[in-house]
Amino acid sequence: MKNKKQREIYKYSKRDRELYKEMIEFQTSNMVFYLSNLGRTKEKIDEINMTNLDEIKEKGLELNIFLHGILQNYHSFLMSTIKWFEKKGTIIIPVGYNFREDLDLSSKYVKQTVDSFMQISNKSKINIIGVSYGGLVCRYYAEELNGKEFIDKLITVGTPYCPVSKNNLAYWFSKFTGGNPDIDNKYIESMKKINSVKNHLAIRLLDDLIMPIDKIECDNVREVFVRGGHHPSSHHPERLEVILKYLNEEL
Repeated sequence: MKNKKQREIYKYSKRDRELYKEMIEFQTSNMVFYLSNLGRTKEKIDEINMTNLDEIKEKGLELNIFLHGILQNYHSFLMSTIKWFEKKGTIIIPVGYNFREDLDLSSKYVKQTVDSFMQISNKSKINIIGVSYGGLVCRYYAEELNGKEFIDKLITVGTPYCPVSKNNLAYWFSKFTGGNPDIDNKYIESMKKINSVKNHLAIRLLDDLIMPIDKIECDNVREVFVRGGHHPSSHHPERLEVILKYLNEEL
């Protein structure tokens, strides 16, 4: 494991008041979206995705795929994240999967969806971002389902790069929410030392109690360490800022 002197720790600008305001906006935006579209948030996000895919095709923009973590979904959880990136001039396309399925099945579903979106937007390359377990799905898609042939940039946030032991909260969190950590660990072990995507960034969380950085190593990948714990990185403007900078080749 890298020691502290070797860690590339991302230094945020001093704007705590702005960040707090953005965090409140995330929560408010999602609540308003959910209440105003009660019972049809999936339909609404699917509609937004199709509109954005058409824009990507027409304007020749990059196709940025975004995968959520455990206990989240792409349709009633990520609206504020879509809006945050949109304000910064970047389109993201959220893709869902069933985190209660094992890694292989979840990744195959994502592959089908991504293949369809690439065809609709007329793209041969994608950028893919995965938060927590979503990062594992990204990696499995890349390494085991030939996604590496289509990925330009791969970004993971708070994602393990080696099997998760029973000493980690992440193991029990997955277990108690209906996941299959023992099966998933076999898949993780098979790709532990394989990182085929050249532009691959792992965002690691310095105060992560779910996925402690001193227990989950990340080899042969560029790592950037950021402050804070494992709480929803999909709604964390500081982490989204790092993702955006990497997408824009500013990091």
